[in-house]
Amino acid sequence: MKRSGMLGLALVAVLAMSTVAAASASAAGPIWKVEGKSLSGSKAIKSKSTGNFVMKVTVSGFIDITLTCTKEQDTGTIDGGEPGTDTAIIEYTGCSEGGYCTPAEPIKTEVNTELVYLLSGGKKYIADLFTPKSGTVFVAFKCGGITQEVAGEVVGELLNSSKSKIEKGNATEETEAAKGFVKFTGASSEEYENSKGEVKKAELDWEGNPSTLQGEDEVVLTSGEWYGAFE
Repeated sequence: MKRSGMLGLALVAVLAMSTVAAASASAAGPIWKVEGKSLSGSKAIKSKSTGNFVMKVTVSGFIDITLTCTKEQDTGTIDGGEPGTDTAIIEYTGCSEGGYCTPAEPIKTEVNTELVYLLSGGKKYIADLFTPKSGTVFVAFKCGGITQEVAGEVVGELLNSSKSKIEKGNATEETEAAKGFVKFTGASSEEYENSKGEVKKAELDWEGNPSTLQGEDEVVLTSGEWYGAFE
């Protein structure tokens, strides 16, 4: 092979590797910052609901069952890295399943979360993907002595202290504050992009039927430090 041809192939290979590296870099997820610095370790968090948390399922297309809890609270950590992650123990109390029964309390679940980009209206917003700590069951509770299970994962929109969504590339919305918010919109399915650049759907399933979660959390660091999610 001619020297010029070999050089050409080498150049193509270098460009291809550069393209892959650039794509990998651009696909990396959002991060947590605390007091102006990228978080490298862990920080303890606590949260409380700003109103009711409502989980709803439509059975066989026409029977609506709703689990309403007047209080939801979390304890856990936010963890450094790219993307940023969390761990949390979530407790729901003051719950009632419509006119069917009053579930045994507290309803408790353990989750892991990962910062992702929520895809909505052609834009990307920083969000938190909540998944079960182990297995596929997001939360389970007993009602009338029968255990009911809700499986899958759900995306929580991250809101800054002004309760504005944090759009990727909008520096004015990426701020630190003493508190932030996580909002579950009640959507039955939400598309998100993970740190690998993969587009997936977050969905919940209540005993074989599509389910939704609606509610809002106020989240603070137990240290009182300011924090925020950044691109």
